[in-house]
Formats: sequence, structure tokens, C-alpha cells
Amino acid sequence: MSNRSNYVNNSLLLLFVEVIMLLPKIRKGIAMQSASRTLSPQNTHGSKSYSFVVPNICPHCGKLVEAKTSLYSVGNDVFVAFLNCPEYGECRKAFFAVYLASADDSNSLQFMYMYPGPYQTELPEHIRNLSPRCVELYNQAKAAENLKHFDLAACGYRNAIEALVKDFAIKYKDAASDEKLLRKPLQNCINEYLDNLDEAVSAYMVKEFGNNATHYPQLEQFDFTEQMNYLDIFLSYMSNKIKTHDIAITLPQKHLQKFASPASQAD
Repeated sequence: MSNRSNYVNNSLLLLFVEVIMLLPKIRKGIAMQSASRTLSPQNTHGSKSYSFVVPNICPHCGKLVEAKTSLYSVGNDVFVAFLNCPEYGECRKAFFAVYLASADDSNSLQFMYMYPGPYQTELPEHIRNLSPRCVELYNQAKAAENLKHFDLAACGYRNAIEALVKDFAIKYKDAASDEKLLRKPLQNCINEYLDNLDEAVSAYMVKEFGNNATHYPQLEQFDFTEQMNYLDIFLSYMSNKIKTHDIAITLPQKHLQKFASPASQAD
């Protein structure tokens, strides 16, 4: 490869790194599950090998993977790793990580940035708008599930529905946002604020699986897939319930009166 080609390629890589560094959502500090690699940069000749960590959860599909990795030097002690998800037929998308050479002149590289950011599951819009805390806890639980840490995931999903139920109670059930509600046991909240039997049962089961996962030894063996089925049912019910409440709030008063007075329903 000619010197001019090397210059052009390195310039493009450096530009790519500079663009990544402008994206705040992927900055250092994001929790990242990683695996170790030792490679030599592909665009330099006779270069020494470097040890570094790479993300092993695909940010596109959320699967735990052993990503195909290529390392490149862009100058000024900056390196970029190009990674490909190996989930054939499902993903196979690329993602990237940026590193700095260690100050002690060792052969280790320090992780700085990743793009895209960590995988997150999209919950229904009405749930996202009502309870950001539920979304945060749900995504933490999903990250644990992707790593096959099912006990941690079960606890996390249980906490996520508690946040959702209490936020729902505050907005739609006139519950006071105070210490009393925050400390109220989840079962009491289910009994008081969920008036649909299917909602209450599905929430109860998610709670029970989460509670069971916290005990040592566990009180009973549980099927994590079964908890996820109940969770999906509960989130579906709650999304529709929140949507229904929001629509009712915006209905003109003349339409609501038709439901308030039996005599007015004759037409």
C-alpha cells in the first residue's frame, strides 16, 4: 500500500474517532461487559501487539457475543477497534470502540468510547413517559438477562414493576408522592391500585419470582421464562391502561357525561 493511501486511510480513521468523541451517550463510564483481546494494528507493519478489552454484548441485538475484532492505529496513541456481531442471519452489524495507549508505555490500551451505546430495549411509549425509573430498572435487568444472570434479572424486573405501579398510582390514583407510598410494600400497591384481576395476577407473579430470587437458599426453583411471560402480560396491560386514562383525560366533557348519566345514553 502506498504512503498516500496510508495517509488517506489514517486520516479517515482519525476523523471517525473525532466524530465518535463528540457523541456524549457513548462516553467512558457506561457499564460495559467486556472480554480481553491481544492484537496488532492491521494498518501498521512490524507493530507490537496490544492487550485491550472489547464489548461482548452487541449494542444492536443485545446478544452476548464474541465479536470479530480488528484493531487500527490512528496516530497520537489513539487506536480504534472495529467489531462485528457474529449472530449470522440475525444481526451481523458493526460497532466500534476507541482506545488510548497507556501512559506507562506498556502494551495495554485503555478503553475510552463505544459506538453505538449499550443495547436498550424499547418499552411502550406510554410507560416510558410515565415512569423513567421503570425504564432504567428494566434496562438494567435486561442487561443482566443478556449475561445469563437470571437471578439478578428477576430481582431487577420485580423492582421495575414496583416503580411503574407507584408512578401509576401517583398520576392516576391520586396517591400522595410521599415517604408512605415509597415505603409501601409492592403487594399492598398491587391490591390497592390495580383493579383488573389480570393486571394484579401478572404483577403478583413477577413480584413472587423476583422475591424468590433474592433468598438464599431460594424458597423454590422457578422458570425464568415463565416470569418473562407474566412480565410481558403485565406491561401490555399497563401500557393499554395508561393509554386509556390519557385518552379519557382529553375527551370533551360532553362525551364523558354520556357515561355519567344513564338517561343520557338513550340516543
